[in-house]
Amino acid sequence: MTSSRQPFNTGMALVAQIGILLGLFFVMLIILGTFSSLLPSMGIAPRSQSLIISAAQAILVFMIPPYITGYYVNRYPVKFLRLDIGISFSSLITVIGGFIIGLPFLNQVINWNEHLVLPEGLSHIEEGLRAMEDAAKAATDVLLETTTIGGLITGILVIGLLTGLGEEMFFRGGFQRLLTYNGINHHIAIWSVAVLFSLMHFQFYGFIPRVLLGAFFGYLLYWSGSLWVSVFAHALNNSMVVVCVWLQKRGIVDIDLENWGVTTGFPCIAIICFLLLICFLYVMRKVISQESIGSKG
Repeated sequence: MTSSRQPFNTGMALVAQIGILLGLFFVMLIILGTFSSLLPSMGIAPRSQSLIISAAQAILVFMIPPYITGYYVNRYPVKFLRLDIGISFSSLITVIGGFIIGLPFLNQVINWNEHLVLPEGLSHIEEGLRAMEDAAKAATDVLLETTTIGGLITGILVIGLLTGLGEEMFFRGGFQRLLTYNGINHHIAIWSVAVLFSLMHFQFYGFIPRVLLGAFFGYLLYWSGSLWVSVFAHALNNSMVVVCVWLQKRGIVDIDLENWGVTTGFPCIAIICFLLLICFLYVMRKVISQESIGSKG
């Protein structure tokens, strides 16, 4: 009797835990909205307003809900979120090497997704999606609109580090950990959360590459057992954009990072880089997994 009811009880526990996470998420979202509405009357510069809102969003919306949920689940939120395990040297090599090798492939996917055209009968939907994309880009441009050293530092701190930490705590530390903690297959958990991660950015024309990035972050957590590895990868991805845009605006370099490796014809470079990336991650997965087992032992 007890064993036959166990899957049901586990399922109910998972629903309750996700309900707490999402409930806290929406409560914090309301608080953030109230706080954000007060900023325009304070005479703060547009970019500073955006940075403050982004920092508040990372802390209130993305950090606090998973932390409280982790405490509810087992009373040790830092351990539950996998924030108690550091980053190994092999994990750093995996992240950096993965980005270098896989960037041409990811850029090709980004280019394909950006130029995706819906059927003519769905043109009204496409117009709405394009409008959302333009609004998101405009918001991002405000954050990146700086040529000062201080602007670069604040951009890396907020857009890179704080946002990377917040989103990884919520999606990988929160959602993914809740799923695997309750017995869901890790592949299903990783890809499901990756899709959710992309959906919640509300950018259809960046949906597929963001799913791939989310899955990469998810596997990094699973292989290493440390959320800090996926946080580092996320922060590095965001910070590279901040730095490259800043360098372009200063006229120091003319690096078109988003089009590196993109070809208009047959994507041979992207395919080669994808195959190399799979081989590289296959090898490094074993290394960091063994290190993770050794550190636990």
